[in-house]
Amino acid sequence: MKYVFNVRDRVRAMVEEGRSLNEVLAADPSAAYDAEYRQGFIDPERFVTSIYRSLTTES
Repeated sequence: MKYVFNVRDRVRAMVEEGRSLNEVLAADPSAAYDAEYRQGFIDPERFVTSIYRSLTTES
């Protein structure tokens, strides 16, 4: 779970800076974990996109 929270925190910081989804993806916030988790249930780009959208969509 540390992976999930760390990537979320990185994406949140970029959202707070006003970065677009493309800018966040280009920054590759999951890079430190990709070697270990890339073959998991979701690929890194899709995972980061999901986090970004959850942080930028009003409830």
